[in-house]
Formats: sequence, C-alpha cells, structure tokens
Amino acid sequence: MLRTLRVKDFAIINEITLELYKGFTVFTGETGAGKSILIDALNLVVGGRASSEVIRDGKKEALIEALFEDIKNPVVLQKLDIYDLRDGNDLVIRRIISRNGRGRVFINGSPVTLSMLEDICNGLVDIHGQNEHQILLNKNHHLHYLN
Repeated sequence: MLRTLRVKDFAIINEITLELYKGFTVFTGETGAGKSILIDALNLVVGGRASSEVIRDGKKEALIEALFEDIKNPVVLQKLDIYDLRDGNDLVIRRIISRNGRGRVFINGSPVTLSMLEDICNGLVDIHGQNEHQILLNKNHHLHYLN
C-alpha cells in the first residue's frame, strides 16, 4: 500500500508530503489544482520516463519519494529478493531527476538502475484516469478497493 508520497521541486510544486491511508483514495479539485502533477510524480517513482522539464524553475533537481508499506504482492517481493533489496515488506523508492540528465534512483537506500526500478514496480501501482473503463461503476470491484 502506498503510504507516503513526497514531492519536491517538481513542476509547480515546491514541496508536499501526502500521507495516504488504507481504503479508497480519490484526488479531486479544480482544474489546475495539481492533481495530474501528483499522478505524474507517482508514475515517475515507479519507473516512468522523466525529462528535465519537470524540474521546478530555478532548481537543479526534483525529488520524488514513495513509501509502500506491507507489500503483499509476491512478484514484487520476489524481485526485491532477487536484487537483494528487500527490507521486510516495506519499499522506499527515491528518485532524483537532475537538469544535467543524470537522474538517480534508490530502492530501500541502495542505488539501482531505472530498468531495475521498472522491473520491481511492474504491477505495484495501477493508475486509472477519469472514466477509464468505468471500473468504479462495477460493484464486483468495490470490496477490492476497500481492502
């Protein structure tokens, strides 16, 4: 479960730390409030491609950090074991995007490659946009979101 998302010097965000809790989470707000920026940051922390254009004006780098607690996905846990990165059932990902194009990625404090990050995080986060597949309207999925 994604527990914390910290974003610093990313797009228009100076710094924000989101604490998330069990259950269903929804980002709502007016157009331009920054919802998509948070989703973009989450996408980057699990291996999405980055550009130096996402760095806040006047800053040298952007930082995105995520804490996933009590991971139950056996594939993710197995990959952490394979790469010798496992620290219990928690996962801390830290991604730094630099203006010079030399970004850095850390998993549980150890430096890793972007391809390792992508491999480990494949299936860890599932992001759906507005009206995408209308899955929220299907009552068979409601309990899954609340667990």
